[in-house]
Amino acid sequence: MKKIVYLVCFTILAVTVSGCSLIGKSKEDSKKEKTRQTKVTESKNTDKVKEMPLIKNKELTNQIKKENGLYGGQVYVQNNYAIATMVVKKGVKRDRIKSLVNEYSEKLKNEYKGKNINIQAVQNGKNMENKTILNDKKK
Repeated sequence: MKKIVYLVCFTILAVTVSGCSLIGKSKEDSKKEKTRQTKVTESKNTDKVKEMPLIKNKELTNQIKKENGLYGGQVYVQNNYAIATMVVKKGVKRDRIKSLVNEYSEKLKNEYKGKNINIQAVQNGKNMENKTILNDKKK
């Protein structure tokens, strides 16, 4: 009789321990699977969002660097945008900044027909002017 009681207790204990170990493994497996799925999803999303490299316009960049009232800046093309950035010196008046932005927006429109244009002028860490011209080309 004692043998049967011991056998039943041992069987119950063995089933309980093995059942608990399977539950733990399935949780770990599901966590690993979720992590793997997240990584795959992130990888697919980054593939879709890849941006084209910057193509710098050295000629217009040099012109900006020589402008009176500017520390520097650059002109480049990325995706469907031609972009000009300007870093304005302290003390330059708002009218001069606006004039530079308008001047370079015309240059970019002529140089990059069919592209969207964005020009930004920053002074003392503040965006003083930001002009965007969207290409209204109909498809």
